[in-house]
Amino acid sequence: MGNNVTFNYDPPVSNNQLLALTDPTSKIILNGANLHAAYGLQLTKGILELNRNATLSSDGTAESESIIFGDGTSSENNLNIKLRPGATVNITQGNVIEKNI
Repeated sequence: MGNNVTFNYDPPVSNNQLLALTDPTSKIILNGANLHAAYGLQLTKGILELNRNATLSSDGTAESESIIFGDGTSSENNLNIKLRPGATVNITQGNVIEKNI
């Protein structure tokens, strides 16, 4: 996702696991983009690559309504986070929880 683009994860049902990275090579790349989760988002497996100024935010206050990396039960479900040189990450609202093993 490119500069000033917002990906808003807002499914019609309250489920934070509808967006799935299928294997360790799957990628979401934020290149100066925003990732917003209305009801939370849990990312497992693949890679989250952060370039330039990336912003993460969620509306919820409960853990399930946060942005969650990994599942806390299996290292096969870890999310690899790549922060590129010069990149900054801003968390503007809600919580980001790291559950990688």
